[in-house]
Amino acid sequence: MPCKSEYLQPVKREEESALVCYLLRYVGKTYAFSVPEHVENAMSVYGNDATLDIDTALLCKWCGAIGDTIYGDRSELGLEVALWYTKHQNADAQRIASEKLAREREEERKRALYKLTPKERLILGL
Repeated sequence: MPCKSEYLQPVKREEESALVCYLLRYVGKTYAFSVPEHVENAMSVYGNDATLDIDTALLCKWCGAIGDTIYGDRSELGLEVALWYTKHQNADAQRIASEKLAREREEERKRALYKLTPKERLILGL
């Protein structure tokens, strides 16, 4: 049986990290931002999983600073940045809405539990 190497394939988070590093490098060079050294070193198929959240926040910040200019860049990478930023903004909006809903449900749960008598709480195992 021959050896196989599918375990060497990057996972989703590594693919996202590689993309974010690639876009950070492009945006940094195009719009004169200082690209962090770890981004330059992460230019591989695996990216840099350890700094993905930091890199994502930085790319989001840079895209916000560039503003609508980002949507006017018609180069292949410029379009890729615009697409990434649009998807990122949508994901952030969904995450914020989900977190707000979770907080509201937890507050409602606490209000409901507060109404219970000690005996009812004991019966429910609370």
